[in-house]
Amino acid sequence: PDSSSVHDTFATSTHPDFPAMKFKVNVTTKTEEVQKSKTDRAAKMKGKAKEYLGRHRIEENLSEAVKALLKEQPTDPLEFICKYLGGKKDAGPGKSLAPVTSSKVGSKPMKAK
Repeated sequence: PDSSSVHDTFATSTHPDFPAMKFKVNVTTKTEEVQKSKTDRAAKMKGKAKEYLGRHRIEENLSEAVKALLKEQPTDPLEFICKYLGGKKDAGPGKSLAPVTSSKVGSKPMKAK
């Protein structure tokens, strides 16, 4: 084993015929088992996170918001994204949303080439 420890454990009984007892408990763990357990837990959590993000279309909505942000280039990007995503919430699932325009959120002028 890669790790081991000994613990004293006490047990008492409420029955008068049985005295209290003391146990020595030896615990051993192999590093590879601990690592596998951590890896399994991480994979399970990652799977749950991906399922949640997919179910709520988080990545799609954020991607659309960033694309609109780059197109509009407003002076306050966080406000733009909040309004954009807030509009998606108001539109409801599966409904199209008119993009937030520069009149709703200040945008910086595009430079002429």
